[in-house]
Amino acid sequence: MRIRDILLAATMAGLPLVAAAQPVTGLYIGTGARVNIMQNETVKSVNGAATPGRDLELNVGATALASVGWGYGNGLRAEFEFAYRYNSLNGISGPRGSGTLGGSEQKFGPMVNGLYDFNGLAPMFVPYIGAGVGYQ
Repeated sequence: MRIRDILLAATMAGLPLVAAAQPVTGLYIGTGARVNIMQNETVKSVNGAATPGRDLELNVGATALASVGWGYGNGLRAEFEFAYRYNSLNGISGPRGSGTLGGSEQKFGPMVNGLYDFNGLAPMFVPYIGAGVGYQ
């Protein structure tokens, strides 16, 4: 094995350590897809008539979102996000028993988020923490 091959192998082995994530600076856009797990929802009334103790059973669904934000270069980011959530209905349960039910629940709406990136903790990904206010 030649010295050139050894140096090339050493360089390639060290690249992941050098390629650490950089702080976000300036405008950025993002998209995402996630799993949406909804809890059962209590039905309060149907056509104005009270329905005590009835719960809608929802299946696991999907979420799609898009965001646009600004990174300040010091780990802080501010962003605007728009999300769409979908879950199909599985059934209904109550004091008189349970039954099947068809349909779906769809939600969409905006959210404003503040985020902080923990840069430098890991070379290939950046953990972050955030808080937001929105409406679905």
